[in-house]
Amino acid sequence: MWRNIDIEIPDSLDGARADAAVLALFPDSSRRAVAKAFADGAVRVRPAVLPPALRATPLSEGGGTRVALCASPLPEGGGTRVALCAPPPPEGGIPQRHDTSHLSPFPSTLSALAKGERVRAGQSLHIDALYAAEDLRVAPEPGAPLAVVYVDDDLVGVSKPAGQACHPIDFDESGTLAAALVARFPETAALGDDPLAPGLLHRIDGGTSGLVLAARTARAWAAMRAQFEAQTVVKEYRALVEGRVESPGAVSGLLAHSWRGGEMRMVRAAPGHHGARALRAETFFRPLAFFRRRGIVGTLPQGENPFPEDAVPRSPDGVTLLAVTIRTGVTHQIRSQLAEAGHPVVGDVLYGAQAVPEWRAGTHALHSWSAEFTHPATGRRVTVFAKSAHG
Repeated sequence: MWRNIDIEIPDSLDGARADAAVLALFPDSSRRAVAKAFADGAVRVRPAVLPPALRATPLSEGGGTRVALCASPLPEGGGTRVALCAPPPPEGGIPQRHDTSHLSPFPSTLSALAKGERVRAGQSLHIDALYAAEDLRVAPEPGAPLAVVYVDDDLVGVSKPAGQACHPIDFDESGTLAAALVARFPETAALGDDPLAPGLLHRIDGGTSGLVLAARTARAWAAMRAQFEAQTVVKEYRALVEGRVESPGAVSGLLAHSWRGGEMRMVRAAPGHHGARALRAETFFRPLAFFRRRGIVGTLPQGENPFPEDAVPRSPDGVTLLAVTIRTGVTHQIRSQLAEAGHPVVGDVLYGAQAVPEWRAGTHALHSWSAEFTHPATGRRVTVFAKSAHG
């Protein structure tokens, strides 16, 4: 970790984004660490900067440095403004004036720097604190519970309770699935492209329960991530949704981030959407059972409902248990697209569902049920299940 560092922007980074410049100057840091430093206001700048034309130049005979000054009275007679002029004129010449009104009269003053601002060569940055990549590791929590549903030499599958985050946003956050995972399987700590999500091959929302897969070797991580990116991993969920769903269906479209009231949700984006990047998502569903106030209507196949009986609301309009299948993995995909279909997930108030006592705030009736994939070591198709929701 670096603390209280002063560093000058070199000519090679003139015009670069501030965050890219800091990462280039501290290659042993990481994008996440740099982003955290800017978010914490730990990167500041001394705003008085001389453009190259205004910098002092050595005299030809090596006898010192020539700097030209231009003086003019302030308009209200309150003093004299002094400006640097460049290039230094020859003897008896008239110097060219450069506007320096944008420069701070107090060059030692530090001001906050946004990560997207452009930096200039010669600027001096002061960094209060910047973590190295090796500092941003998940701290193992040996006493944390971990429900392992599958394990071999290459992979581990765990069942996450609703209300638990898959991984921390900040390195000192505790109570996450990742912290329990690295405590039980320490080899996962060095795997993946994000040290705060060690070994994790995919993620599910904090309010969602169920299956999460992780790699135990670098070979397995690379092979499995390639499958997720190629959308050849078939993920199935179970969801309790409001209302009665009579027949199978599908929702397909582009989803994009939308911020309202300080909360992020995914909404349908029209083709040619010009805001945040829109991602294609497809959600397929089929009804398994319908519950009314007096209980189930019809017959539920044995072992298909991961939710305990007391988690199924006895709503006058009823709730339907769905089997939901996706290959894409867009944030909030199932929650957004089921709500679009008129059947929000039970308890998911972010997407329009009613608050119900059976589901505490921040959780909802969506469960990651299974994942089918090609095993990275054997080449065979494998399906891993997490058939019981808990938490």
